[in-house]
Amino acid sequence: MPDAAYALRQIDIAREELTGVLGECPSSGARIAKALAALQSLERELIADAGERPTARRRGPKAAKTVEDYKVEKFPSRPAVLAEYRSTDAEPFRCPKDIVLATADAVRDLEQCKFVDLHEAVQKALGERVPDYHIRTALRWMKHEQLIRHERAMFSPAKAGSLKSQATKAWKRLEAES
Repeated sequence: MPDAAYALRQIDIAREELTGVLGECPSSGARIAKALAALQSLERELIADAGERPTARRRGPKAAKTVEDYKVEKFPSRPAVLAEYRSTDAEPFRCPKDIVLATADAVRDLEQCKFVDLHEAVQKALGERVPDYHIRTALRWMKHEQLIRHERAMFSPAKAGSLKSQATKAWKRLEAES
């Protein structure tokens, strides 16, 4: 049987591949979301194992070195989305505005939280399953905008005040630039 660290690395690889497939085939979103949720559940079980610490996979947060730009993309038939462009030719990661704002609310409400807790809080607030890459994209953007801190696998607001209103202002500024 493979060790937990190896299994967690394989889950990360599977998650990245599924996210790539989503960019190539957006119509498979619901099925990919189910697969990503199953991977997250498996990851939680592995982490919860008494002999495994959550930090065993990597030391410190994974740097998003390939992020080049963020834009607000507008579509005629659906709401605007946050798009995270990378240096590769891959499709950008996209996150709807309502998920960005729900993530901001959850970070503020939880004050200091791990990703798993944050993901559950966002899903509860929206009343639906949310792919983890949506929340990760929102978090990377908020960190880029210096609205949140990410230290020791914990997310927290960077400034006092309403994180949702700060995120809304940053969204409007980005929308004007896009």
